Amino acid sequence: MKSLESSYDENITAFKTIAKAVGQEEKSEKRLTEHTDLINKLKTEIAFDGSKTVLPAAVREDSFNTHTSSSFTGQLLEKIGMKNAIQQTNGAYAEMNLEQLVQLNPDVILVMKSSEKTVIDQWQTNPLWKDLKAVRNNQVIIVYGNLKHKFLLPTSAMLGTLLILVSDSIGKGLFVPVEIPTGIVTSVIGAPYFLYLLIKK
Repeated sequence: MKSLESSYDENITAFKTIAKAVGQEEKSEKRLTEHTDLINKLKTEIAFDGSKTVLPAAVREDSFNTHTSSSFTGQLLEKIGMKNAIQQTNGAYAEMNLEQLVQLNPDVILVMKSSEKTVIDQWQTNPLWKDLKAVRNNQVIIVYGNLKHKFLLPTSAMLGTLLILVSDSIGKGLFVPVEIPTGIVTSVIGAPYFLYLLIKK
């Protein structure tokens, strides 16, 4: 079975094969039904304009690698109603330069960053980049890959734990013998910060 370059449909087939091999066909069918229902729900909720094209791309400092309609990401986006800008069946990925991107001119570019600096940083001052439909219409969507998560997730876990401990200590020690629930203290600390983020945005 393929792994990295497998399509969405190939992953579903592999899932069924593994379920059969471990004797879990009934459970797998139930899970696949739930999955299909979720995909259909997303397709309805998103209601993406079928005349527009989406180009998913993994972007690094020296490369712009697109995910075609036969890639996992490309097929998944199509399942939820988004037309991939590169319709091809002979390869999951295609490296592209700025001139090729201009010829393709997708309506939406979904950028998956895996490094802080990317080739897009070099392109941003180029008139060709600025003239892309997705750029003009503010439809370049950046999703961070593993770039910051290796730091963000452990830091969030530690800070979250610290916040709960501090909130619990405040709740138990502020008005002895009355104990304030931890959730209330956390809300008092978190709500103003949340409002600050909303106002800042």
